Amino acid sequence: MSQCLSPFVALLVLSAQIAIAQVATVEVTIHAVKPEAKEITVAYKSGTADKSITLDVSRKAEITLNGKKADLGSLGPGLKASLDYDRGLEIVTKIVATGTPVAIAQPELVEVTELGDARFPWFSADGLTIYFERNAEIWTAHRNDPQSLFQDPKLVCGGMQPTLSADGLEMILIAPRHDDQGGLAFHTATRTSVSDQFRRPSELRELRDVTPENPCLSPDGLTLWFYLPLNGKWGGGKIMASTRPDRTSEWSMPKRLPVSLAEGQWLHFPYVSEDCLTLYCVDGGGRERKLMLWSRSAIDKPFANGRHIDVPGLPNLKGLSPRYIKATNEFVFSDKPGAKSPRIWIVKNFTLR
Repeated sequence: MSQCLSPFVALLVLSAQIAIAQVATVEVTIHAVKPEAKEITVAYKSGTADKSITLDVSRKAEITLNGKKADLGSLGPGLKASLDYDRGLEIVTKIVATGTPVAIAQPELVEVTELGDARFPWFSADGLTIYFERNAEIWTAHRNDPQSLFQDPKLVCGGMQPTLSADGLEMILIAPRHDDQGGLAFHTATRTSVSDQFRRPSELRELRDVTPENPCLSPDGLTLWFYLPLNGKWGGGKIMASTRPDRTSEWSMPKRLPVSLAEGQWLHFPYVSEDCLTLYCVDGGGRERKLMLWSRSAIDKPFANGRHIDVPGLPNLKGLSPRYIKATNEFVFSDKPGAKSPRIWIVKNFTLR
């Protein structure tokens, strides 16, 4: 998004005094707000033309609505606002909003029945292509837009729990080891373009000594998060991270992802946001499989302030493999407790209390 910010600021900063200031104040109309992504889309005037842009909002931004303290989730389409924009940090630090927001769609929990007994979903960056596991095989399907059904599922390869880089050219998965010792291991499959089929998966031999569970690949394909069971058993494990300098290099020795946990607390099924500042996961305590969210202020800080995901109008969400699709503002998970068979579930118009 940073490539869009400089032109936006240049159009709005009209005087030499403001042009050299660290913080520019601009008048806008709010078009959309994504509290979980810390983003706000606004409209502004450039001469006689109406233009819009999406901006990052600081987690510490000062926000008011009609003179009263508010948060990003309190804002909505149609509000007039004065924004303080820090040009050096490329982020909004203050929002003074007025008016009454236009009614917005409420969160809705949708069962993705058209994919059958599907679980462990992974989405393309635009949220329109899904990869998922069904009967120890990895499948893919596509939808035309977030309101459409997924169509024409296709088999990709044998394996489980797929995770892909943002460009769609590499997939990490779990599959049987390539030796006579048995067991499972992390594998990688690559392709030259998204229109090509994936090549046959190959084992990540440098990670064969770890128990493969719940992989999550970063958008650039250079960090792999996963769950490591304690002593080979499911409960009480920890979330690990392995890195590499480029996609042709081997993965590093995994290190524990720093999370400020209570004594005896453990998490699994990690999913880290694009900016690496939000961790979605499953609460390992008990059998309820409550979905959680953790945050941090910088990538060199531990994740903290964990809380169960609480969506207005919905009960606390429970299941496995949580994902957040920034492009469509959807929250996705699978294996909702009490369901008759494995299913993928989508929370439309995702927001938090």
